[in-house]
Amino acid sequence: MWRWVVILAAVGCGGGTDDTDTDTNTDAPTSEVDLCADVRTYDVDGLGCNQMRSAYDGVLEGAAPCVTDDDCQVLNSGCEVLMINACYRAANTCIDQSDLQPVIQAWGNCLGMDKSACPKSCGTPRAFCEYGVCQVTEREE
Repeated sequence: MWRWVVILAAVGCGGGTDDTDTDTNTDAPTSEVDLCADVRTYDVDGLGCNQMRSAYDGVLEGAAPCVTDDDCQVLNSGCEVLMINACYRAANTCIDQSDLQPVIQAWGNCLGMDKSACPKSCGTPRAFCEYGVCQVTEREE
């Protein structure tokens, strides 16, 4: 909150600034650097089974920001080994499946391989950016 106030104060004191900027979505990332700023990585060897869900969610949460649909992609959720009732997850292009896979594998080892929660049929996924966050939808086949 303070950072926002300081930025406004700096703009107000700058003199000669152009006040014609009408962009009202100041929370959305504006560059690839911003998109990747919150991407998290985890050493799964150092995590206990109770920490795996947090690591999984943390990887995806850090890779959620987007500006356009092109910033988003579909990743396999790992529902075949995890207790997740979704076939796919959305993430920005700062990570790929190989970044999520170690967490999926380690968490799956904790749960045991008989814990599948995948829906009976997975539709065709489509990733898109909505309100600055990557989302995924599945079209029924």
